[in-house]
Amino acid sequence: MPSGGNNRKSDDERRASGSYRPSTSSAARDRRIADNIYAGPGFRDVPDPEYPLGDFGQRKYFELAGRLLAEGKLSRAMRDTAEQVAILSEIQHQRMACGERVPAYLTRDISRHLAMLKLAEDTTPIGGNVGARAQENPFRFCGALLAPFAPRGLRGSPAAPA
Repeated sequence: MPSGGNNRKSDDERRASGSYRPSTSSAARDRRIADNIYAGPGFRDVPDPEYPLGDFGQRKYFELAGRLLAEGKLSRAMRDTAEQVAILSEIQHQRMACGERVPAYLTRDISRHLAMLKLAEDTTPIGGNVGARAQENPFRFCGALLAPFAPRGLRGSPAAPA
């Protein structure tokens, strides 16, 4: 006798048979995303570095770790990366103080580790060419004076703004 149309298999049975498809509802999607979130131990204060650093290295470490703590990104892995940047920066500073050449790998590794920290990745740059259109270009007449001697492709259209 039929069971009234309630022949639903459980998710485990569908996984075993290979016919499982995750639900497309937003609640199910949120549960799947929450399963991938790792809530590891965080820090309330900047911990002391594990590696013995000099004055320059400690200043660099506490600067980076403080910025990570302020942004809510200070985890164990980020702390280790900030300490590595401090170690490499201290080595670079010591070489510069002694008048020795700084190997390119130091600068490359510092840049790579700083990129891993992703500090201030969502900020907008300050300065630059902000408001440049409002100011008159003091060199606009130079282009007009040299225009007869410029090649045809560099002259531009006469209606183009200077």
